[in-house]
Amino acid sequence: MKNWPIRMHLVMFLFLTGFAFNLQSAELIHGYDFDDDWHISGQLADQVGSVNGTRTGSGSNIPARVLAPASGIKPQTCYAAEFKNGAFHLDGLGVNTVNGGQNSVTFWMYWDGTNNVMPFGWHTHDVWFFSGSFGFNSGSSDIYGIDSTGLANGWHHVALVFNNGNLTANKMYIDGVQQTLTQRRRSPNNSNAVAASSATISGWRRSSGYRFDGMLDEVNIYRGEISQAEINAELAVTKSCVVPPPPPPPPPAELKHHYEFDGYWDT
Repeated sequence: MKNWPIRMHLVMFLFLTGFAFNLQSAELIHGYDFDDDWHISGQLADQVGSVNGTRTGSGSNIPARVLAPASGIKPQTCYAAEFKNGAFHLDGLGVNTVNGGQNSVTFWMYWDGTNNVMPFGWHTHDVWFFSGSFGFNSGSSDIYGIDSTGLANGWHHVALVFNNGNLTANKMYIDGVQQTLTQRRRSPNNSNAVAASSATISGWRRSSGYRFDGMLDEVNIYRGEISQAEINAELAVTKSCVVPPPPPPPPPAELKHHYEFDGYWDT
């Protein structure tokens, strides 16, 4: 029994280090705050990693940069992107793609109520608004999620946990509250329910369909499962935004010449 204190210290060490390991946070690997000059360059800067987003669309469908002042639960976040059938393609993401691996995606969302749209998607694993539901989809007309009532026409924070190969293990948080998810439409195809190195902000990479209508901001991609504490921290992030003043009004017109045609100009 003389080694009992050593054994107890070893047990406590293993317990505490194991506990700390289990509390390890997800790793933020890509971040898109929409505050750069992507509306000019067409390239959305990755503020964390090195995977810039490529803007897609044409004419009025190109995503537009808009101000994103504090509104409801959302704090001031400077600028956001307004989508009307456009998107940003992301290629070369450093996400976990192994079976059983986890990745998390978070963003601020203002959905305008348009049916049949996706705010974010990997190749065939995405989140989909369809026929009164919002949830995870795996390309089989399936939705594992929630009723979409109350999500339209207001800012909401969305946090998603994707589990490769097991869609019904996915998690969703709306405005910091974990949601109770149910199978609302058909059945998932777990062979499609995987993250990929390519993704799309607005739609999915499988096709050019399902483009989002509304505004998105502060899109973050994590390797691993995001924690409640990390979600709460995101909800509290506010930014100062220096908006350039409007240009001065043009100077008043100056009369330079005048012709009244009252003289004998016709003779």
